[in-house]
Amino acid sequence: TYAVTSADRGGTLRVRQTATNAAGSATRESAAYAGMPATTLGTAPSGIVSSASATFTFSTVTTGATFECKLDSGALAACVSPLALSGLADGLHHFEVRAVYGGLADTTPQTADWTVDTTRPTTQLSTSLPPATTSTTATIAFIGGDPGGSGATTFECRIDGGAWEACTSPVTLTDLTDGAHEFVVRSVDAAGNADPTPPALTWTVDANAPTTTIDGPLAFTPERNASIAFVADDGTG
Repeated sequence: TYAVTSADRGGTLRVRQTATNAAGSATRESAAYAGMPATTLGTAPSGIVSSASATFTFSTVTTGATFECKLDSGALAACVSPLALSGLADGLHHFEVRAVYGGLADTTPQTADWTVDTTRPTTQLSTSLPPATTSTTATIAFIGGDPGGSGATTFECRIDGGAWEACTSPVTLTDLTDGAHEFVVRSVDAAGNADPTPPALTWTVDANAPTTTIDGPLAFTPERNASIAFVADDGTG
């Protein structure tokens, strides 16, 4: 008779053998037999990604096992870890890998699902500003789109060449100093793609009023003719 003493999926199967005859019975442990191979998936993409490439790592505890992989609706084919894929089209993808040993294949292969989005979003300004203004504040509105992509979800703005910072529409700028200014905004989609050609607004703030100086005759003069001179100065405006 035979009795299973221990078993672990993807490991070994141990059997106890008992023989009985007229003289009695004797029991001994039989050799260990390889079990069903199990697959472990290590590295794999997930969610929404901006890369058309993907790298997978996978393993098994079954010594001597090989692997079979498939992408999307393709057929299973021999593969090794790590496996690098490139040139993936935009859209949803499905990857599957299973360990194979001794004619037995893992009946529960490991899988990964993810979405490739390489489409760049677009950004449009909804506000225009005069080229020159006396106002030290500015309110700027904008919208974004991501046709064919995963959707423009956030915006990043920067003022006067500064760092990109998260922002929402509309943005109100205050305490602007006199001089030239530039505002740039870009859409960022769910995959992390940013608008490569973000729109910009440029304008000049001049909050300093000019001064006027008049040079003319005295308040009282016997002269019938008068000469009046005047000068305007805009300082730093």
